[in-house]
Amino acid sequence: MAPTRQLHIFMPDKSYVQVANIGVKEAFDNKYKSSLSGRIKEELTDAVNGSSKLTTKQPAKKDAEGFYLDGALSLKRTDKGLEAELNLQLATWPKKAIFGMAKSKAAVPVSNEARLDRDVNDLVDALLEDASKKALKEFEKRAP
Repeated sequence: MAPTRQLHIFMPDKSYVQVANIGVKEAFDNKYKSSLSGRIKEELTDAVNGSSKLTTKQPAKKDAEGFYLDGALSLKRTDKGLEAELNLQLATWPKKAIFGMAKSKAAVPVSNEARLDRDVNDLVDALLEDASKKALKEFEKRAP
């Protein structure tokens, strides 16, 4: 009987991304200020962990380097509807040296007050999709 060979495939470690609590610096209603910050962080964390090159799992090595993601949301009510802007800061970790930004801005009309919460959620979803794609693309480009 011939000996079996084992094939070892080296998989590089994923690059660590620390996702900060994303602030809501401006909101037309305080309920959105408190509820959106956690939701945004959770969705950004899920996006990072969905990457083949990135993770939010802290590295075992204390001197490991990675990336840091921070930012702020602004949500305004206008006479035409809602306007929002999400600004994400891309930085190195642990030094937090900023090397880029990922910005997204959008607006939606509000015709029915009963749909306001849904309109806010739809608007934030669109901002998150756009800004997270930009941020992850930059992180992945810089990942080893």
